[in-house]
Amino acid sequence: MTEMTRTEVILRLSTTEQVSFRGVNLSGIDLSYAHLSGAPLAGAKLVEANLQIANLQTADLEGADLRGADLRKTNLYQASLKDADLRKADLSDANLMQADLSNAKISPDQLDATRVLQGATLPDGSV
Repeated sequence: MTEMTRTEVILRLSTTEQVSFRGVNLSGIDLSYAHLSGAPLAGAKLVEANLQIANLQTADLEGADLRGADLRKTNLYQASLKDADLRKADLSDANLMQADLSNAKISPDQLDATRVLQGATLPDGSV
């Protein structure tokens, strides 16, 4: 797996070329406050990453490994979190409005801690 720094991730996202973070090890990275709207993070390893207050609106996090990640107050509006592993991630006050959590590994307590869950597709497929 490839490892990248915060600056490298943000620079890579700012290019006009098609980018993919599938298989990239971003564990422990600090992307707090980063504007990552629409970011292609499907399959990325973000274990214990700091994504606090980041804007991940419409981001593709399908199959991402977010175990233990700090997602407090993160904007995940309309984000795809299908099959994502969110075990032990802190989602306190996160915005998951209209997010897709189909088959995601997440506990009811984590869902209860979010700020907005309206219109989200839950792990069992219900809305």
